[in-house]
Amino acid sequence: MAGMSMAPGQTMGATPPKKALMVCGGDVPANIKDALKLSATPKGTTKWSDNLFTCTYPLAEGNLVLRVKQSTNDATARAYFDSRKASAAKVSTLSGLASLGLPAYETAGGTASFVRDNLTLEVDATAMKPVVGVDKTTRKDFAYTVASFVLACWREH
Repeated sequence: MAGMSMAPGQTMGATPPKKALMVCGGDVPANIKDALKLSATPKGTTKWSDNLFTCTYPLAEGNLVLRVKQSTNDATARAYFDSRKASAAKVSTLSGLASLGLPAYETAGGTASFVRDNLTLEVDATAMKPVVGVDKTTRKDFAYTVASFVLACWREH
């Protein structure tokens, strides 16, 4: 399509981009298992609609929802990210090392969001218990940890 800027291996349309699929597969479920010290690797349920890929992990401590919005280009992705940030409650902008060099924010309630290229990642742990896992991690910190797992996978591919 004319005027569209896609990262290699990504297309808009009927199927999610490969990087979006990583939130429900690859190393991410195993990393969630390890972070929470679960006995089994969690299985997520997925949905793809309006260029938004959603993976919901039904965990004993509440649902963990990972979303990846695919935009037509980097500028559109940034606008989507900015609109999500503006509508979120109790937002803190992440900067420096915490932002991993990307536009990023987190909320006090347990959401972490990053934008990379034409993809916006949102990890939503707001439906989880306030403290999760045997290490007693806050859901806010857990959301950030899971987001960092995803971003590490994206950098490898």
